[in-house]
Formats: sequence, structure tokens, C-alpha cells
Amino acid sequence: MTDTPQQNAPTFKLKSITVSLEIADKTYGDGNSGSTQISAWVNDASLDQLPDVVDASLDMFLSAWLSVIGAKVMANLLPMKAAELRDVIVKIRKRIAKVREIVREGDAK
Repeated sequence: MTDTPQQNAPTFKLKSITVSLEIADKTYGDGNSGSTQISAWVNDASLDQLPDVVDASLDMFLSAWLSVIGAKVMANLLPMKAAELRDVIVKIRKRIAKVREIVREGDAK
């Protein structure tokens, strides 16, 4: 009986990140929609780098969200005062920080 060499396990690499976001009011006859898509190449990141890739994805989501919300506010499609918009931005940033903590906790285990 001859030994057969074990096949190497596949190596997985991350190629890119894409975030698509749509914020819409689908009210019949009076609705509007704003959307964006952001993509980035991550240069063959290994699965060990997944927490960093998730961090980058969260940054991209925040950029997409700020772009769409900002455009809607500027075009008066979203009735929001500056102070209210600042409050919402602070809340979104806090929520994203919590998601980052959860990802890092999972990575530490």
C-alpha cells in the first residue's frame, strides 16, 4: 500500500468589499429613493484579516449612509433640521462603534 499525499486544504482570500445602500420612501405617487454603491479591493486579504475587512465595510456603510442622507436633506426630500441630522449622525456612529466591539469580541474568543 502506498501513501497518497494529502491534498492541501483550500486557501480562501477576500477580493473585494461592496456596500449597496438604498434609502427610500415608497409612498405611492409621492415617494422618492436615494441609493449608492461603494466598492473596494482588499488585495487578497486572508480570513485572519476578516475583522479588519468588517471594519472597512462599516466605514464604507457610514460613508454611503452619510452621502444618501446628506443629499436627501440638501434636496429637501427629507425634512430634517441640522440639529436633528447631527443627533442622528451621532447615534449612527455609536451604533457602528457597538458593532465594531461585537466583532472584536468575537475575534478575541
